[in-house]
Amino acid sequence: MITYCVAVVTKNRPKILFKCLSNIFNQDLMPNQIIVVDASENDESKKLIRKSFPCIDYFKLKLDSGSQPRLRNLAIKNCNTDILAFVDDDGFAKKKWLKKLDATYKKNPNIVGVGGRIIQGKPVRLNSNNISKVCGLFDFYRWSSGSSNIIGNKLIEVKHFQGTNMSFKLKALKSIGGWDEKLCHGYASFEETDVCLRLYLSGKKLIFNPKAVVVHGLAPREKGYSRDMSTSSKFVYSFARNGAYVTVKNFKKNLKAHFAVLFLSPIVNFKRIFSNPGENLKISNLMEVNRYLIFVNFCLGLFQGYKLSISS
Repeated sequence: MITYCVAVVTKNRPKILFKCLSNIFNQDLMPNQIIVVDASENDESKKLIRKSFPCIDYFKLKLDSGSQPRLRNLAIKNCNTDILAFVDDDGFAKKKWLKKLDATYKKNPNIVGVGGRIIQGKPVRLNSNNISKVCGLFDFYRWSSGSSNIIGNKLIEVKHFQGTNMSFKLKALKSIGGWDEKLCHGYASFEETDVCLRLYLSGKKLIFNPKAVVVHGLAPREKGYSRDMSTSSKFVYSFARNGAYVTVKNFKKNLKAHFAVLFLSPIVNFKRIFSNPGENLKISNLMEVNRYLIFVNFCLGLFQGYKLSISS
């Protein structure tokens, strides 16, 4: 029998965490262990768990924003099952979620990871023309792109999962040293991309099952930390830094990766920074000095991430 642990990383969201945990306790197949790693600034989530979910293994670790890799490593350290699955605190697992993950592992005993559908945004039906855009397959031009909101019945071999709905064999995670804590920076973008890529590039197989479903609640971001490319210097710096680091670290011998980071990425993201969300590039935006400062910050992030990857 395969044993399962579900881990939830949370920060300052006790009400949303309650719904997340309630869905986990409502699974058709109950996990053998549940871990909550809490980075909250207060004890509200701790009180909630002690009152409503006393059987949960709870760990408190006060860290700055962007420290998900360190928090996930704490879950690895304290996991005592075969499979470690992660759901975000604003991820609400459907009743058959863990049962579908279990069926996938049993059907494919040689795989090391299973990810599932995340209901968020517009659903996409998989076909041969859009697999690289919607499945989390690695793309040098935009690092990891697209949605995991895939509908269908087919199991798909991929290179990347999204953190809201992913699971791995514990032995496989330990074999690669878990999460890279150099990605703890402001906004921990690409942290799950890096883990998946290291597993994939070491010859391991990752499977996407669209029937293993988590609804992404999209909880409000922390105050003052926007993820808008056109307005947030902090976001673009971390996004560029982590993306460059993950790309070059994992593909050092591939000249295309270096070219993408140093040349293609600034070109592609210049348009993103000078466009408003949901709109095309406007001439009037080219007159805004603040956007140039954001773009400079993006380039500085690229340089820092590239430098870090070369020295690692």
